[in-house]
Amino acid sequence: MKILFEHQHLYYLPQFEPIIQELQRREVDGIYGSLSESVPELEKKLFKKEMERLSVELVGANFEPQRRRIIKDMNFDLIFVGNKTSLAAIKAKDSFSVMIYHGIGLKQSYYTDLTNDLDLVCVESPVRDAQIQDMGFNSVETGLTKLDLLETMDFDNQDQTSRPSVLYAPTFFPSSLQRSIPFLKKMATYKIQIKLHHFFWTEPKYVIIRQELEDVIKNLDHVFLCPFEDYNILKHFPSSDLLVSDFSSTLFEFLMVNKPIVQATYFSRRFKYRLFPHLLEKRMDRKREMMIDFALKCDTPEKLYNLIGLGLSNHDDLSNQRLNACKQFLGEVDGNASQRVINAIIESGIPIGHRG
Repeated sequence: MKILFEHQHLYYLPQFEPIIQELQRREVDGIYGSLSESVPELEKKLFKKEMERLSVELVGANFEPQRRRIIKDMNFDLIFVGNKTSLAAIKAKDSFSVMIYHGIGLKQSYYTDLTNDLDLVCVESPVRDAQIQDMGFNSVETGLTKLDLLETMDFDNQDQTSRPSVLYAPTFFPSSLQRSIPFLKKMATYKIQIKLHHFFWTEPKYVIIRQELEDVIKNLDHVFLCPFEDYNILKHFPSSDLLVSDFSSTLFEFLMVNKPIVQATYFSRRFKYRLFPHLLEKRMDRKREMMIDFALKCDTPEKLYNLIGLGLSNHDDLSNQRLNACKQFLGEVDGNASQRVINAIIESGIPIGHRG
């Protein structure tokens, strides 16, 4: 059997890694990983390093159409994808394809990124499972595979100060980052750890914003920027006392540790969205956003410092809401999501090692 983990970007890997580890635990051979040749060189180099770490064979090429042809010719039995972008071009006639979507944030893309080329969609929660099935796709509730890594990974325990540690995780768009940058210097009461979205390192229009951030924080001893190599945000969860995010999947993933969350609902608008605001509304999942009752809402950066303080000093105020939301949005968080994914594939008629 040949199994492919197809990556449009490196940041899909945390969803796939626990499944790779589970396949290896079941002594399954023939595991391959591949990354789009359209991404920058720094991303390719880190991906290659990670494939070596995981003992996964790399499928590469000189350019993207060639890579896709090579994969299709390899005739994989099982293909895991994080979105639909390349699937039609790489799926062979008898390939069984599984979607492990790369994000669970507040954008509609989860539902628009589906295709009839998918044989199975593995989703994190009962709510999502019902929605995907209503759309006519074959889905199964497995839990969020990414969170399985919390059972095995090394955590960031480097902070030895007495200052509360705040993890700030803005997404790339719509993003709170640009409006938050001027207020970071006023937050010396806290240690601010900033984990940027991948695109702030790889996409030119976002790299400029990251450079603006770096210029502001270079002389601040309380603000730290996670490097590009630090692509998996989970390692910062145990050492963080509070999360600040906006429309990122991290809003939901952080529920796993039941710590205070501040949602920044302010953001910078691109020019076309200022002209055509309905396009932004079409992009966002407002129904899902309205279900967020587990975070303190911050509608302007001027309020951010005080709301962080409020969250830290009233740690347990929204604890029950966070616990309920964890069940609602993350489903089972027992470290066995990757086992359920593989078992669901086996139950679909694809033989994979032994059943866990």
